[in-house]
Amino acid sequence: MVSRDLEKKAFWVVMFSSFLIFFAQTKSFHLLFDGLTYSALAKNILKTGDWRVLHLGEEQYVDFFQHPPLAIWMQAVVYHYFGWSESITRFLPGVFALGTVAVVFWITRLRFTLTAGFWAAFALMTSTRYIKWATNFYLDGPMTFFCVAGLALWLFSLEGLGLRRRGAAYLAGLMMGFAFMVKGVAAMMTLAVCFVMPVFYFGSGTASLFMFFVFGLVSPIIPWCEWGGGREYLAEYFRVSVAGRVQGHHLVSHPWRNIYLIWWPWWPISVLGAYAGLRACFSTPRLGRSLAVFLIAALSIPLAYTFGSGYLEHYITPFYPFASVLVGYQIAAWSGGLSERFLNRMGLGAGMIALVLATIAPDVNQMKEAPGEIWVRELSKIPSPGRERIQRIVFTRKSADLWLNLSKILAKTDWQAIGDFSLDRPSLSGSVLVSAFDESPNLESWVELKCVVLPEYRFYGPKGESFCP
Repeated sequence: MVSRDLEKKAFWVVMFSSFLIFFAQTKSFHLLFDGLTYSALAKNILKTGDWRVLHLGEEQYVDFFQHPPLAIWMQAVVYHYFGWSESITRFLPGVFALGTVAVVFWITRLRFTLTAGFWAAFALMTSTRYIKWATNFYLDGPMTFFCVAGLALWLFSLEGLGLRRRGAAYLAGLMMGFAFMVKGVAAMMTLAVCFVMPVFYFGSGTASLFMFFVFGLVSPIIPWCEWGGGREYLAEYFRVSVAGRVQGHHLVSHPWRNIYLIWWPWWPISVLGAYAGLRACFSTPRLGRSLAVFLIAALSIPLAYTFGSGYLEHYITPFYPFASVLVGYQIAAWSGGLSERFLNRMGLGAGMIALVLATIAPDVNQMKEAPGEIWVRELSKIPSPGRERIQRIVFTRKSADLWLNLSKILAKTDWQAIGDFSLDRPSLSGSVLVSAFDESPNLESWVELKCVVLPEYRFYGPKGESFCP
């Protein structure tokens, strides 16, 4: 029998270590491209007051229908109360990542053992690609939390492990509804597993539980469709985004190859855990069914991208929590139970890591500025009255690399990036034109800004409108 104190210590060692991993050096890591796009969308919700349709700018993502808006709504609420910065932007996904570790610990500990729960959480919090993608403001992290929480609640509802079964079924469906509202079709892989699970647990009351699950699933989606513009949003989402993403991909970016190359040492252990689970289906059916659920949930992610869609590395973020359960189960089968001495050492080690990270973080922050950041800094030198009149930045073809860099840091500025790369674009009030030094744009309506200096580039403002002192 595991003591309550040992269980609490194991949980808090896991959570403390995960917190350090997910939140330490937050300022040392720049937001990645999609994260900056979603950050800018969240900022513009507060700027425009439009919560129904997301906007990035007048000429870039005029109406954004690539993904449902729930995570971006939540980020907008965070910005409303705490302001905007990269640290604030990374806070929300960090909380979801921490919550996912907690759910993995909870579900594995309750269904198997405390030792299995500890090692499952440890495997997840040390999975490098999970850390990379779940703690940046990509939609995969929040969706993964809702998917893992939904499947966990659904499993305990079907198995009746001390929870109010109908309430757990409703909450499970609600979590899956939220997952769909974060990233749409990507959540349907785990949802499909949830729909299959009653087959393994069919019996008295299963149909009733399934009805509560479905009721929870549609609870957030129906109000959004009826009163929040969700019907029109989803129509555009399926017409434009989903249709354009269903395509093949090259073997070099294949999800199975990615897992093989990067998820060491955990994927070999997860294979052994899956094998043990399949054997348990014959010797201990109840245990085997639970392990089979996690195996199917883990495999459903890379399988879907193998046969049904293009693939990017962050797409398989939900794979890691489900597969980590198999890792935890297998390590627990090899090792003895957890001890106070072992957990004390783990906690001390985490504290030492915190000191190291706190020491090196300022050095890591001294990164070389990207070109886009340099010229944003240069434009920021324009005195306030002129700078406040700048509304958009227009680029020529040879200055396209700056346009790309601006799009990556767009959430840091209210300026709109317009990348039509035209040399003869007429000026508009509040516009700045950027060209390479050896280009000759049509200057009928532009005049060079002498106060902005960046090697190899020139800046122009509309004639008759002065930004420089």
